Amino acid sequence: MVKTINKKNKKITFSMKKNHLMMFFMVIIVLIALNIISSFLFIRIDLTAEKRYSISNSTRSMLKNLDDVVYIKVYLDGKGLPADFAELSLKTRELLDEMRAYSDNIEYEFIDPSKNVSPEELRTIYGELYSKGLRPQPIQTMEADGVSTHYIVPGALVYYKQFEIPLQLVDSDDGLLAQRDDIVKYSIEKLEYNVGNAIRRITHQQKAKVAFLKGHGELTNAEVFKAAVAIAQFYEVDSVILDNRITTGIFNVVVKDTINGDYEIKGNKYDLLII
Repeated sequence: MVKTINKKNKKITFSMKKNHLMMFFMVIIVLIALNIISSFLFIRIDLTAEKRYSISNSTRSMLKNLDDVVYIKVYLDGKGLPADFAELSLKTRELLDEMRAYSDNIEYEFIDPSKNVSPEELRTIYGELYSKGLRPQPIQTMEADGVSTHYIVPGALVYYKQFEIPLQLVDSDDGLLAQRDDIVKYSIEKLEYNVGNAIRRITHQQKAKVAFLKGHGELTNAEVFKAAVAIAQFYEVDSVILDNRITTGIFNVVVKDTINGDYEIKGNKYDLLII
């Protein structure tokens, strides 16, 4: 009787080991399958409250309206990049991956201009990029025999149909930032703005029309000018003086009777009025 129980226990133990082994292999198979699937899909979950790592609705709309390929050559690449610029390069790649998730018309490549070229060839490459609007930037590093200076190109060229424009990835906030760490950090924060702006400009997508209201002490001329320059890349900017002609100033007006002064409003001239 004891022997029979031992045999049953052995069978149960063997069965449990077999089940555990099968479960182990099933988990391995699932993980391999998920890894294969993830290599074909780009999924980025933004868990921050302010959604700082999610592209905006306006950018998504712009990407979905692309009617042809926008090709972006990013020259910020290579093993010799300083840590902060390497992070800027990585964030740029992540942003372009996310943009490509919303449009098949986004294509890009990363290029190390110094790879496999002689110093003379590199100077020629830098000269060509400079003539196209990109600015090679000197980087100094401490080495055993002293300070070494080499150049990187924190920028890209954007192509669309027959057009080509430069894209600066480094943004110093109009010179307000002086420290390199602050500049690179700010550039990462403005990546979507700067990349999206370049795509909008080269594809000639229609901009919304906005107008600043003037005439009642809302803003000074200098303040209006500064604000208009800041948003002019994304919007068609105008100004409207608040006076007796306010109707014709902000509405599309069709005059029906010049004698009696009858008119009809045919919609707003602007998408937004800024006070």
